[in-house]
Amino acid sequence: GLMALISLVITGLLIAFFMLPLMFKGYSPILLAVITASIVIFLSLMLIGGFNKKSLAAIIGTATGVVIAGIISLISGRLAHLTGITGEASEQLVYIVSDFPINIKGIMFAGIIISSLGAVMDVGMSIASVIFEIHKKAPGLSKTELFKSGMNVGKDIIGTMANTLILAFAGGSLCVMILLMAYDMPYFRAINLNTVSTEIIQGLSGSIGLILTVPITSIASALFITKSPRENFNND
Repeated sequence: GLMALISLVITGLLIAFFMLPLMFKGYSPILLAVITASIVIFLSLMLIGGFNKKSLAAIIGTATGVVIAGIISLISGRLAHLTGITGEASEQLVYIVSDFPINIKGIMFAGIIISSLGAVMDVGMSIASVIFEIHKKAPGLSKTELFKSGMNVGKDIIGTMANTLILAFAGGSLCVMILLMAYDMPYFRAINLNTVSTEIIQGLSGSIGLILTVPITSIASALFITKSPRENFNND
């Protein structure tokens, strides 16, 4: 509804007027992406879910998932010796780096963090909402039972959301993949190309972040829930 639209506008403004200008000035793209993601997660989930324990649990799970996705992509990228040059735009940036202090490799990792943000937020809020709703209907359930319920629901969500991430990255690389087929490039050579390797790392790190968001959100939600009616007034 309206809150979701406001959240979308805030996200766009943060990226356009905070993250991008500071990246252009030479500040760490990864740090800026983490700060931007943290602000977006907090404001979006609070606007959509309200200022309550459910939103707080979703924020904890989502933020942790995004950070983990970023760390995995950073480690994988360094092990794979990725340059950050994945297309025409990044190639053009190479020529202006001497005039502007732009960190091309950092921009690539920042992109991975931002691109996984939406799916991870969706999973975090979905799991938190389910657990708090279950607690409403069955207040006698223990924290362990609530955690297990969240995990069971999460198994179904993870499959579809991980596919969404991977298919989104694959869809963006269709032209590249067809070009590789046209040149009859060997498989192992193809996956070592910067463009292909980056897409693979994006898909895998985002999916792992999604998977880990489920147990973290489930734990946080179960811990925040109290059984006493007087203590439970602000759960949702």
